Amino acid sequence: MEFREDGVDDHNKLSGFIFMCNRITKPECYRYRVFGLPAERKHDVEKINPGTYLFLFDTDVKLLYGIYMATSTGKLEIEPLAFGHKFPAQVSLYNLSTLVLLPHSKTDHFVKIASCVMIDSLWKYW
Repeated sequence: MEFREDGVDDHNKLSGFIFMCNRITKPECYRYRVFGLPAERKHDVEKINPGTYLFLFDTDVKLLYGIYMATSTGKLEIEPLAFGHKFPAQVSLYNLSTLVLLPHSKTDHFVKIASCVMIDSLWKYW
């Protein structure tokens, strides 16, 4: 698998991924520089490769943060102490940009989708 700097990987890998957080988990994302999901979502996180664009949606304040770039492949327990072991399917990240504002009228779609979505699936809501 080759990494392409435009964030698009070969062989049907993801070009972007949105994780969800709240006021409790967001500080841990930044402290450990990882985003995470429950272990049963490992198969989703494993689709993430270095160069994949990442975003973080805060469900408390209804803001989409980004743009981040994955610096690792998604796997279990990159940072074992992060999130109190609740979200061990993780990917490490690098911050490319500060904040992407999402209109409040669009945030209900995120809450109804799962804890993460592929970017390509998101565009139909815009």
